Amino acid sequence: MTENARGCVFYRGGAPPKPGPLQQCSTTTARSDDNFRIAEIFSHGQGLSPMFVNDTGRLPDSGRVCVVGFQPGSDAARTYYDVAINAARAEFEPMAEPPRNPAHVLGVGAEVQSLKGPVLAAYFAGSRERFDAEPNYKAGLFVLVDGAVYAVRAEKITTSIRRGLGTREFTLSRGDRPQRSVRYRWPLWREPFISVRGGPTHSQDFLRELAVMVRTFS
Repeated sequence: MTENARGCVFYRGGAPPKPGPLQQCSTTTARSDDNFRIAEIFSHGQGLSPMFVNDTGRLPDSGRVCVVGFQPGSDAARTYYDVAINAARAEFEPMAEPPRNPAHVLGVGAEVQSLKGPVLAAYFAGSRERFDAEPNYKAGLFVLVDGAVYAVRAEKITTSIRRGLGTREFTLSRGDRPQRSVRYRWPLWREPFISVRGGPTHSQDFLRELAVMVRTFS
């Protein structure tokens, strides 16, 4: 995937190395024009899942969040992603294991097969109380589309989806200026639009789900 005006996404298939029995923290930071990576692994003993720590104080410019992979109506094991953000650019990296605390999951992400190739997208909150059923989207929703991260309310983000016979075209705009556009195959008969008042639509189309979240929490 090539770099664009505000950044690009790099999808990493490999899992991070497993820490030793008493290893407390291992941090690696690398920067270049085309790449940014932060990986942190915390462990307090052999056999325990890594302890993920979100960093949301400077979103959308920089930070780190955990999102779960979008799997509507699937009983398959869930995939979790470490999303590292620097200068409003984002990078996905699969996590070796789920976070030990479910409250560390701040949103949902997916890989969309666009006509130009894979595009990563996600929506997430900046916080979540330990016993809440979902992240605190009302306090602030952030969206990631094709590498760029936006604060929905602060940046006046809107979305639209144009339907064709065989494709859909998702457009994200800041105010009246389009920022990202994703065209992907989606036959008209596959899943017609349904009217909802707010919140997740339980759609098979993740960009449709993201658009509803933006409208609900803008």
